[in-house]
Amino acid sequence: MEALELLRSREVKKLSKEAASVAYALLYPEFVYYHSERVLFWAVKIADDWKLEKSVVEVAAWLHDVGYAIDPDDHRRAGAEAVKRRLEEIGADEDVVSHVYDAIRNHGSKDAPRTPYGELMRFADGLGVIDPQLLGFYLPVVDEDEVKGFGKLVEKKLKVVEEYLGRVGKELREEIEERLKKTMEMLQPM
Repeated sequence: MEALELLRSREVKKLSKEAASVAYALLYPEFVYYHSERVLFWAVKIADDWKLEKSVVEVAAWLHDVGYAIDPDDHRRAGAEAVKRRLEEIGADEDVVSHVYDAIRNHGSKDAPRTPYGELMRFADGLGVIDPQLLGFYLPVVDEDEVKGFGKLVEKKLKVVEEYLGRVGKELREEIEERLKKTMEMLQPM
């Protein structure tokens, strides 16, 4: 099954909805949804810039955090394994499975992706956490302790973003830098 067919597949949508519904019950439901939406937003832009298959990136972006529904302590491994099994069951192309697996398994700050898709997802996940639109939703609804914990996460993700910033074209880099400036303004009170 080609990547585009896979993206349109009812199976991927069903898997995403089932896992997301459990993950949403465990975490702030809106945060998980908006974070995934922001990861998708950035992942598609980066895929265009890096000339990667957008449909593969879209599948990985929507499913990158489904592992929270399986094992919140190791959501990247759990999610990657579950998605890999399901993609293999529905006959997804071997390359698609490999790229999606790497993207989900290695999207964290400390991870070491093996493919450009894994690197893209690591970059997009960082951008998805520090995106001003997400922060505008999240910061007003959490208590002071959660804001401090989130501040540590933002610091980690900023390092990841800085690591990849030089690998995108000028136009996208300027857009990211403008968003980072807004993010830093929002975080000043922290």
